[in-house]
Amino acid sequence: MSDTYLPPPAEGLGAPPCYGSRPPPQEDTTPSYAPVCNAAPSYAPTEVEIEKPIHTPPPVYRPRPYLRQYSWREFLPSCRITPERTYLLLAILCTLGIIFGIFFGSIYPTILDRKYFTTTECRSLNITTSSYRCCDVTGCSCRECDNGRFPVCDAGILINQPLNASSCCGAYQCCRTCCQTCCDTTCTGSGDDRRCSTSCQECNCWCCDEVRRSTCGFACGTCADFFIFYRVDATDKIKTHSIHCKRDDVQCVSTTSISYARDMTWTCSYDPRDEDRVRFGGGLPGWNVAAWFFFSVFWCVLLVLFALPWVRPSLFD
Repeated sequence: MSDTYLPPPAEGLGAPPCYGSRPPPQEDTTPSYAPVCNAAPSYAPTEVEIEKPIHTPPPVYRPRPYLRQYSWREFLPSCRITPERTYLLLAILCTLGIIFGIFFGSIYPTILDRKYFTTTECRSLNITTSSYRCCDVTGCSCRECDNGRFPVCDAGILINQPLNASSCCGAYQCCRTCCQTCCDTTCTGSGDDRRCSTSCQECNCWCCDEVRRSTCGFACGTCADFFIFYRVDATDKIKTHSIHCKRDDVQCVSTTSISYARDMTWTCSYDPRDEDRVRFGGGLPGWNVAAWFFFSVFWCVLLVLFALPWVRPSLFD
């Protein structure tokens, strides 16, 4: 076989456009535009240039700082038991006991009474009075009393004394107190900046003037007790009520004898749960102001005790 260059077949005969080997170099310097077979095209991408699919990992969810889920342990002190925490727990339990005692002992029963008590009318059936001599101690002085001359200041004894008697012997009384003076000096700083201050107060006090029986005065007069028999219209039950008028209290005697005379009516109230519970003067039971005051005070104390571990955590470390 000779090395003769064969021209490519004519177009349309089914031969590929590139067929045969590279022609031999020509003598002229004109570049050959014949296609080169068995050679990679100059525009074919290399292995490095072939694009590979990029596998991007899914995004990691990072919550915003203000949406972070806090654990309840971050808001509570550690559970290590210390004497300070023990005292705090005991104080909280004691305060809770006082609060519940005040509420269920005084406040809650009053709430129920104000809820269930119902107003009605009461009618007087009869009224009786009992007048008697009574005596009251008016005042005492720091003078030793002669118990052989004056009686003891006792109501049962004074009512039997003559009408002109006006003095009696009372109990022990301290007339004057004596105290020592105690001073405390406090200094701050050192050297030329040292400053001291002294504060004094009374201490070690004792009674330096006393009497075993003080001299007292008394006055006697007339007291009155009224007993009223009345009927509750809503329950048709008969009840009794007593009123005491103090010594020589003319206004009390006059008002009671007129307001509760026979067949007089007035507004009263009763408890349907227990018909024997009747409020003679009517109206609803009043609030116990002292109970509400101490109830509020101990609630504030309880809140302070609960807040201590967060306000002053160094005390309970």
